[in-house]
Amino acid sequence: NPKVGEARRRPRRVLRQPLGKSQFSPEDASKVLSCPPALSAGCRRIHILQADDSSGEPPDDHAAAEHSSSLTADDSVQKSVSIFLKGSSNSDLERNRSDPRAASEATSTAKDGQTAASAGCKAVPAATSGPPTFNVLYLFSGKKRKADVRWYLQKLCRQHKVKLMVQEFDLCNGNDLSMEGDWIKVLDLIENKSFDLVFSTPPCIDFSRARWANKRGPQPSRSKQHPWGYPWLKGWPKQKAALANLLFKRSVKACHAAHQAGARFLKEHPEDLGRVTSGEPASTWQFPCTRQLAEDSNADTVALHQCRWPKVDMRKPTRLMGTVSNLRSMGHAGWPSFDKLGYYIGPLPRRCGHNRNALMGRDLAGNFRTAPTAAYPPQMCSALADLFMEDFLLHAVVVRSAGTLTPTVGEQVQESVRKKQVLLKSALQVEAEEAESDFDEDGFPKPKFGAGLWGHGPPLSYVESGKLKPFSDGCGLCSPGRWEPERRQVVEPTLADEVRAGLLKVLREKLNVKRVLFQLACNQFTSSPFEEALLLEGIETFVSLLRKHGAAGASADVPPGQPVRLPALESFLQLCGDPDFRVFHSSSRSFSKGVTLGILGKLPRRWRKYPEEEGEPGDGDNYVSARDSLDSMKKQFEEERALGAMREVLEVEARKEYGSNLLIAPIGAIEKADASFRVIHDGTHKVKISPRIRARDQHKCPGTGELKTVMRSSKKACKSVFGLTGDVKRAHRLPRVWQAEWGLQACKLSGDTVWLNEVGTFGMGPAAYHWARESSGMGRACLYLMQNRWFYQLLYADDFNWVSSGAFAGDDIMLAIFFLCLLGVPMSWKKFHGGLQYEWVGYWSDLRHRRLCISKGRADWLVRWMSKALVAGSVCIEEFKSVLGRMGFAMRALETFRPFLGPLYAWSSAVPARTSLPLPVMIRLILIYLKDRLKEGSRTAPCGCCQGITKEHFRADAKADGEDVKIGGWECLDADSTGKARWFSEVIARENAPWVFEAGNTEEPRALLTLGGSTDNLGNKFVVAKLQTTKYPLVSGEGLDLQWVPRLQNIEADQLTNGDFRGFDPALR
Repeated sequence: NPKVGEARRRPRRVLRQPLGKSQFSPEDASKVLSCPPALSAGCRRIHILQADDSSGEPPDDHAAAEHSSSLTADDSVQKSVSIFLKGSSNSDLERNRSDPRAASEATSTAKDGQTAASAGCKAVPAATSGPPTFNVLYLFSGKKRKADVRWYLQKLCRQHKVKLMVQEFDLCNGNDLSMEGDWIKVLDLIENKSFDLVFSTPPCIDFSRARWANKRGPQPSRSKQHPWGYPWLKGWPKQKAALANLLFKRSVKACHAAHQAGARFLKEHPEDLGRVTSGEPASTWQFPCTRQLAEDSNADTVALHQCRWPKVDMRKPTRLMGTVSNLRSMGHAGWPSFDKLGYYIGPLPRRCGHNRNALMGRDLAGNFRTAPTAAYPPQMCSALADLFMEDFLLHAVVVRSAGTLTPTVGEQVQESVRKKQVLLKSALQVEAEEAESDFDEDGFPKPKFGAGLWGHGPPLSYVESGKLKPFSDGCGLCSPGRWEPERRQVVEPTLADEVRAGLLKVLREKLNVKRVLFQLACNQFTSSPFEEALLLEGIETFVSLLRKHGAAGASADVPPGQPVRLPALESFLQLCGDPDFRVFHSSSRSFSKGVTLGILGKLPRRWRKYPEEEGEPGDGDNYVSARDSLDSMKKQFEEERALGAMREVLEVEARKEYGSNLLIAPIGAIEKADASFRVIHDGTHKVKISPRIRARDQHKCPGTGELKTVMRSSKKACKSVFGLTGDVKRAHRLPRVWQAEWGLQACKLSGDTVWLNEVGTFGMGPAAYHWARESSGMGRACLYLMQNRWFYQLLYADDFNWVSSGAFAGDDIMLAIFFLCLLGVPMSWKKFHGGLQYEWVGYWSDLRHRRLCISKGRADWLVRWMSKALVAGSVCIEEFKSVLGRMGFAMRALETFRPFLGPLYAWSSAVPARTSLPLPVMIRLILIYLKDRLKEGSRTAPCGCCQGITKEHFRADAKADGEDVKIGGWECLDADSTGKARWFSEVIARENAPWVFEAGNTEEPRALLTLGGSTDNLGNKFVVAKLQTTKYPLVSGEGLDLQWVPRLQNIEADQLTNGDFRGFDPALR
């Protein structure tokens, strides 16, 4: 554009940092601060992601130019709202150029499906214009790089079918927010409601605490007493401090303008860690304007260590503040707090749980160690992108119409959407509902995310199928069991110690604890080993201790229709600070008084769409399996009535009481091994209750990853462990249902009477959810008793798995079982197993050798099926898909087998269903391989070991251009600089290494040890993580951990491959 050349030339910038933390030379700063307001000559890049773009890479500059126009210095920035619209006519673009506010004031037009937005609403597509647009403003974004926030946002937008428009403003991109002209343009854009999100990361180098460490680097220019800069500053330090103040104030003003315009904002800066030995550093979180912004916008603020994400080798305490939804999930909520002397006491824990190198001084290249930390690590960028995308989908605007579901100005969808869990298409098809309240049905504040004890530092995690997954013990996000025992936050010691000691005293006086434990492990009980008198004595002791510690309402009463002593459980959870204690007894929608099915009341947050059936809801006839077993089923119903779970009433009376809410569902019967029947209540067909239920929450159960994590933890601590599994009897029949909804769980056997279920029942989705919530509270109560003892408890549906260690391992496990029993939890004693080797939910655990495998019965079944299929030469596709699902579940324990399932999944998805087809050669080969491996006994796998503190031993690089092959590297383990390090640089030729140039050579070197390393090729990391190469795992029996790092961190090795030996000692070659 010729106008660019006419703009004034920008002063020379001598220092730049990755995230745009601007640094000027003294003469440049004086020019910038003295120049009159003028428009920058640089162009803002606007990145457009089309909905049909399936590329896995971010668009380069040329690709971006094809999708969007670059706004020049004299173009109005406000045109960006309309220029990107696909299909816009030339007349529309000319009108936008002539009228600076045309984009924000344009109205919808039917011609060519074009859409704009009115002045009071953000621009959104019309019914025919395609996906919605996510408009993001990124202030101080830094240089464009792979795996930054924008890059991850693009990936998420492709997945969720959202068009992304990111405007990045930073000195590195040719923009300078210290210039009045650029600042006014940005502020106008925000005030004109052009963005959904404003993300601001102002420069923080002038506020760095590293300056207070010693006298060998830049000195502080401000303190807590003089937060805006020392009054005695002169020259360049004063100008630099003034520039930092100006940029920060504008950052705050941009966030305030975003809030006023109805957009969300997020602001980031280092955490205020209070006093150090040499003084009290200044922090932007001390500024009155920051606190005023939080107060005006009702913003949340959290603090975090960046090492909470795996493979991030720096603590870097950071604080985020904003109005983005679910911000509290990023860290510890609350403002910084200090003691009387000004030292930091929270909310960040004193230790992050890792051993990290200090970010003080200089590295081997002479650069400050804090310089690389200016850019967010990729893991944090991914987490921020997830947060932003979830917030956008949460506030996605929808309108209901007869023809289409179109994003427009209207009601907001309140469903929270996680990455890779609910596509945007599903979110837009959710019927709008009223906003969620911060108070429950009784007017009490709902617990916020992060409430409860939790633990110190990040929770446990594990890697499965190349993805990092959070550890889940089955007791909810607020369970301290998600942390290692030594890092769990504990209950007030007096309460837990007294309850533990009191119950153990009662237990030891009447039982041989160790003997009963071993009998349970050997499955020698068919009824409870605890006599009724022992349980009564235990509950009396428990309730008396609760009252002693302030629970005046503690009671041993059992609510009607419930076997569990819910009032006592609630009192204990409340004293322990559990955030979900009210749901057990005191709430009007509690397990004592009855919980809702989701028809007359609402369930929390997650839902699944059922296929709709035609017609109105009505009664249904029983299935054949039930009609053939009426006598046996009636006997079971009478037993359930005796337990307070069902009642029989006349149909006439039931219809009079419940009216249209009496729906008689068809039932089926599945015969069990003991000749009894499992009654299935069909709430989906005929009565159509399940399609109307929104189960808007979800519950994660532990699996192989958690089992391996527990074994690795025991191996790390060099502990011998003992495990025991137990099953809760009639688990899904324990939660009591709200009486107003009993008619929705009606069924009929014969005659003129109907049976009403007063509790959860099989076939109704909310039963599993309510049991998961109730059992999670029971599980957390057990963990509160254990404090920091080495004790793990995994809960999968109704199956407990207790693992403990040490001289008192038997006491810990037996105390947990006794505690559940005295609360009234019914246990299925015939299903208890344990020891050093036992099966749990289909997986065989070998605690002695720290190995995990699939059970022998499951392995034998798979071998028989594969042998049968190979002999037949063909399979039924429906049966093949069913078996493939079982294989996928089993192979979670055998990770080296999982890559072989890929072709099986691909073939099953490509062929038509409900057919019988011959097995292709590739499928036959895979089935033969898997069958032979399982048949020979390869059904176990080591759990691995915890990765300890790693040290970098060497850095190397390779160069290949045709036959010009060079390698170089240097040893950095014991070297302070390259001049003291051993090094090598070699030219690889046919004369000295002919095997490099010969394809198919079998003389390959084999690694005898497991390697952990870093690479600047991101593709290598994905290949290893996804097990697409099984060479290392299969040859050495271990794993390969390969992480990506920026290429610029390996400059020295790159120099060696280019023949540049400066800085290296020739004598050490």
